[in-house]
Order: sequence, then C-alpha cells, then structure tokens
Amino acid sequence: MGKGKGIVSVAVGVAVGAVAGVAGLTAHAETPVVRDQASAQQQAVAQLAEETGLPSEALEVRTNSAGLTYGSGLVAEIQDGKMPDLVGVIMDDGQEGYVYSSELQGPMPANPEEAVKMMQERDAAVRAGVDVSRTLVATDEEGNPIGTFTVQG
Repeated sequence: MGKGKGIVSVAVGVAVGAVAGVAGLTAHAETPVVRDQASAQQQAVAQLAEETGLPSEALEVRTNSAGLTYGSGLVAEIQDGKMPDLVGVIMDDGQEGYVYSSELQGPMPANPEEAVKMMQERDAAVRAGVDVSRTLVATDEEGNPIGTFTVQG
C-alpha cells in the first residue's frame, strides 16, 4: 500500500476488458475455462500493477481464516465489481490496516429521491462548517480491531 492517508478506488476499464474477454471463449471442459479465467485475472492484475507502479502482490485479494476476502480496493473491477470484504487503508496513525467494505461505503439510499436528499443534507452540513467525516474501526487481515480510519467528508 502507498504512503499517505486515505483509500484509492479506481475503476480499471482495461482490466475489466481482459476479464470480460474470457467470457467469449468456448471450451469443451470446465477446467480449461477456469484456468483461462484465472490466467486472464492474473494478466489484469499484472497490467494494473504496471499502470499504478504497485507490486502485483499489493493488488492480490486473499482469503482469511474466517473466509473473508481482504486486499486492495484497486482490484474491485477485476473481481467482477466486488470489493474485498476488508479493504486495505492507511490508518489514522499511518500504519496499514483494513476496514469492512460495507462500512466504508456508508449508508446507501433506497431510491434516487433519497440519494438527492442525502446529498443535499451533506452539502448543507459542509457549507455550515459541520464535520461530516466518519471514523471507522480498522482491523488486521483477520478482522481484529487494531486502530481507526477516518473517511473525510
């Protein structure tokens, strides 16, 4: 993970194209398709690593002993648009940790009208000088609390 505070979430169209290209392959057995999908994903990770200057290992998504996935949010598009359960962050104290992706996203609107209302309320709070940041519990890769991560408003 890079140094600095915050998270990075990047949609990588090129990587999606590489993974999506596998869907067009025709095979007579399941095993070659699985192998081709894994190979396409590895190629997409390698390409993303080259584009970002990060080592490929930093972009891998792993599974912990509880069955939760953890890793960089950069690979969400390579993972069929799914973020890992635990997304890598730089905690408030400058150390590396993870936060639950469900908490990172914050409250989700139920419909477009609610989304507009939420944005208007947030914008009004910011204009009024209200701190709209949220502090989340940061964990290790097993989900054990180790610090905090503040999502800036």
